[in-house]
Amino acid sequence: YDAYMNHGIASSDNNGNNNDSVSINSYNDINLRLDTNNNNNASYLRIMNNSTGMNQIMYSGYDGARAVHYFDGKVAIATSPDASYALKVNGHTYVANDLTVGGTITASSTATLTVTSGSNTITPVLHLIKTNTNKGGDDAGAAIDFWAENADGGTNQLTSRIGGYAQSATGGSGFNGGLKFFTTSDGYNPVQALYLDHSQNATFAGNVTVEGNM
Repeated sequence: YDAYMNHGIASSDNNGNNNDSVSINSYNDINLRLDTNNNNNASYLRIMNNSTGMNQIMYSGYDGARAVHYFDGKVAIATSPDASYALKVNGHTYVANDLTVGGTITASSTATLTVTSGSNTITPVLHLIKTNTNKGGDDAGAAIDFWAENADGGTNQLTSRIGGYAQSATGGSGFNGGLKFFTTSDGYNPVQALYLDHSQNATFAGNVTVEGNM
């Protein structure tokens, strides 16, 4: 314990070379105790950068109710930080509760949604929910849009849509639902091609062609 390079504070860098950096060296744990007299609602360990005053880039501590961690930059787990992402994770990620996404979800390859069920029945894997459905009205519901990149201009354009919609959305037994299928010819305005109502009736907007016996 008498050598600072093993157990102490030294003017050294991350490689152990002497310079204008500071290293805390320990044979075992390094413990930082905040608010030991218990007279503050919140206490933080803060890291500043390029300043002798307040230029905070990170803090970790207790905000009076829970442990909190803040990073002003890019966070990487099991990989290197990427300037394109606030958080980059290399590996499986488990979320125990709800996940809220405020922007676009992008998959670099095929995305798979898997549900584990012990029964031999059709099991919902994805729920699309349209809130604030107009009571007594029709056509309100959630939809899936299909887009493709335009080879000429590189922009994404709408190709088709499948929507679940409500009929006479009064709630309870009066909440009838159906499906509507749309196609586009201009990349912008979907036109209804088929709808299936709550009585399992199918209505086509155009011709129906059957290949084979009918």
